[in-house]
Amino acid sequence: MNDKLFVKQFNSALKLREEKKYDEAIQVFLDLIKIKPSDTATFGMLAATYWDLGNLTKAIEYFQYAITLNEKSETASLGLYHTLWSSGRHEDALEEMKRFCSLQYSEEYNLILKELNESWDEDERDQ
Repeated sequence: MNDKLFVKQFNSALKLREEKKYDEAIQVFLDLIKIKPSDTATFGMLAATYWDLGNLTKAIEYFQYAITLNEKSETASLGLYHTLWSSGRHEDALEEMKRFCSLQYSEEYNLILKELNESWDEDERDQ
């Protein structure tokens, strides 16, 4: 499959996801991974689609794999962070934040830290 056709199929999977046809989108993403097994964006979108379905275990698995392909992918890191946090794995989420921030600056993670600090300050005042 040439790059133009790959992008066309990728965009069709995105459209299926937008239409909430998650199972169909997942199948297209899985087919694309067979063609380009090192495409970080495809793994990230597959993970995000599992997130949409509420399958956080699969979302974590595919976000982690996207990160093994590109450890500096902020999108994959943030996806993993939010998925871990939502699944109650707060320490793991903070470890992912720490890992990523040790590699490069992230404005998004700085905003998250600011919100967490404000939340913790409020909790201390309420006690």
